[in-house]
Amino acid sequence: MKHVIICLLAIALIAGAQTKKKSTKEQKTKQSQASALKSNRDSLSYALGFNIATRIMTDFAKNEIPVSAEMFSKGFTDMFTGNRSDLSDSATQTILMNFQMEMQKKQQEAANDYKERVEQNKAAGEAFLAANAKKDSVKTTASGLQYKVIREGKGSTPTDSSTVTVNYRGRLIDGTVFDESYGRGEPLVIKVNQVIKGWTEGLQLMKVGGKCEFYIPSDLAYGEQGAGQMILPNSALIFEVELLGVK
Repeated sequence: MKHVIICLLAIALIAGAQTKKKSTKEQKTKQSQASALKSNRDSLSYALGFNIATRIMTDFAKNEIPVSAEMFSKGFTDMFTGNRSDLSDSATQTILMNFQMEMQKKQQEAANDYKERVEQNKAAGEAFLAANAKKDSVKTTASGLQYKVIREGKGSTPTDSSTVTVNYRGRLIDGTVFDESYGRGEPLVIKVNQVIKGWTEGLQLMKVGGKCEFYIPSDLAYGEQGAGQMILPNSALIFEVELLGVK
C-alpha cells in the first residue's frame, strides 16, 4: 500500500506540471526554465521530481493505469497545501485497497499467461528436437545435443580450457534470430568453458575452419531461467557456429 501511495504522489508532480502548461504564460524556453532554478534546493527538487515522475509514468503506462491529470493535480495540491480532502480517510483507503487488489489480479493473470506460454514453449522445443533427430544429416550425442556438420574443418580442435574465435547466429526454433556476430561485423572471442553447455560440448566436436549447426535442448542452454526477453524458459535453441581460431 505504501508503494502505491508513493507512486500516486510522484505522478502528481507530472500532473501538476501538465496543468500549468495549459497557460500560454507558462510556455517557456529551456533557458528561461533553467534560470528559474535559483538555488541548489530548486535544482535538486526539480531533478528528483522529473526523474521519479519519468520512472513512475513509464510503469503506469506499461500497466495501462488510467489517470486523470486534473484530479491527480488537485489531490496532490490539496494534500500539500493542507486543504481538506474531497474524500474521507476511509473512502481513500477503500479506493486504494481496491486499486491494489485490481493490480494484484492483473499481475496474477499475467503470471498465469506467462506460465502457459513457457509450458507451450517447452512442448514445442521437445517436439522440434524429436523430429529433428530423425534427419539423416543430424547427429545426437549422449547428452542430447544435436548437431549437423555444414563444413568440415581441417585445423586444431579446442579443449574445455581453450579460447576460441567464432562467428555465430542464434535462432529460436521458429527461425527468429536473437543474437549473431555477423550483424556486429566482428567475431566472438571466448573461452570454451564460459558458454552454455551445448556450446561447450559442440565446440569440442569441431576443427578450425569448420562450420556446424547446433540444436540445443533447453537443459543445455538457458534452462528454466531463460535469457532476456526473447529466450523464454525451457527454450530449445539453434546456433550456426563457424570456428575461426583456437588458442
